[in-house]
Amino acid sequence: MTAATSLQTSPKSSPRHPSVDADEPLVLIAEDDDELRRLLADTLEQDGYTVRTAGDGRGMLAMLSAVSRGELPRPWLIVMDVRMPACGGMEVLSALRLAEWDVPVVIITAFGDMDLHRDAGRRGATIVLDKPFELDTLVCVARALATAPMLEDDEITNSGRKPPFGGDA
Repeated sequence: MTAATSLQTSPKSSPRHPSVDADEPLVLIAEDDDELRRLLADTLEQDGYTVRTAGDGRGMLAMLSAVSRGELPRPWLIVMDVRMPACGGMEVLSALRLAEWDVPVVIITAFGDMDLHRDAGRRGATIVLDKPFELDTLVCVARALATAPMLEDDEITNSGRKPPFGGDA
């Protein structure tokens, strides 16, 4: 099963999971480096986010499937490494867009040439951060995305943009 076939269309809404505080936005992180994954999670948790992590793209797909089943709330942000075992961030990003998930995605990479930046943008990444990057940069990006005003349904329809998470416009 490929990443594209394993991810269902994003739900319009999902119930809050009991282990996730309803007042804290959820961030999903996939990074194969254990130390960096913990550092990213700790940094975002200290800034008030609820964080769930995975060590590779398959783990991220499993978390996204849990969202589709209503076992986790919809994430406000996804942070993924490009190169991970089994399934990389770009493959997961493509699966997200194919399933019409409209969630901000931050791609992190140690291999950030211009071609990768362009490819990530074409696939729908919100931003690409080249390693090493300042943790404050990620926090600023998360804050900006979490506080960005949501468009009303009529604004989405009139703008031609898809609503978040594949909902009907």
